[in-house]
Amino acid sequence: MAADITTFDKKFLKKPIKLIVSDVDGTLVDTDKHISDVTVQAMKEAMAEGITVAVASGRAFGEMGEVLQRLPEIEEYICSNGAVVVEQKGNQSKVIFHQSFSNEEGLWLLDQLLPFEVYIEAYGGKDIYGSANEMEAFAANLSPHLIPLMKASRTMVPNLRDYIVETGMDLEKIQLFYGTEVKKQAILKHFEGDDRFTIIQSSEGNLEFVQPGISKGRAVEALANELRITADEVMTIGDSNNDLTMLAYAGVSFAMANGEDTTKATAKYLAPTNDEDGVAQVVREVVAASKELVK
Repeated sequence: MAADITTFDKKFLKKPIKLIVSDVDGTLVDTDKHISDVTVQAMKEAMAEGITVAVASGRAFGEMGEVLQRLPEIEEYICSNGAVVVEQKGNQSKVIFHQSFSNEEGLWLLDQLLPFEVYIEAYGGKDIYGSANEMEAFAANLSPHLIPLMKASRTMVPNLRDYIVETGMDLEKIQLFYGTEVKKQAILKHFEGDDRFTIIQSSEGNLEFVQPGISKGRAVEALANELRITADEVMTIGDSNNDLTMLAYAGVSFAMANGEDTTKATAKYLAPTNDEDGVAQVVREVVAASKELVK
């Protein structure tokens, strides 16, 4: 249902917020993939009020470097669009949930994708694997701001398929960067009606294949249940199609002004852009309103 309210008004807050979950790319970080000082401070202010702050991202845990460095107080990381949940306490991290394709299923999917001549990556636990030569060959089709992040966070192997065979690894996610709209549509058509996986489209020019039922929304709901809080006590913020389920779930949800139209039609409110410290602005508004409710 399209959101009728685009500006947050404290009178619509039913209960104090106890959990804030933010997407990362296009939301928590700016266009250059950095978290601003203003955003860091706003998140720390929320946590100082006893609110749990978590992130939910299509990224693997191994790509969370700046979040870990800038906001070490965050302990819950929903990764790979909900296929992996990592608990981070101090310098110790523990995978507390993961749902993956079997090695056989992953190889079958990879073999279906290879003829499309796209850049493919495999997500296994905390790590992401890709073929160095293939990424270099495909680099011209990638957004320039993605390349430094990818080079810093990937484990490059000579041949991705051979590596998956040799290690026998299971895969939480297979991600591809398609380069052109023509290839994207050809891939979607090829898999049309196949219910063995879910295809997630984000705003970074990629398609992500995860097991059926995997979503950020399911993971956020599971976290809320663990914390013994209701959806009305949850705030989510996102910008892309892979955020829709968690935006729909939460009692308070914000779509970024720089986000997809689908997120703006799903979320209850609109936040300023990620280059305007949009997350910081709405977090401070909602935290202030929550404090008034408990006075």
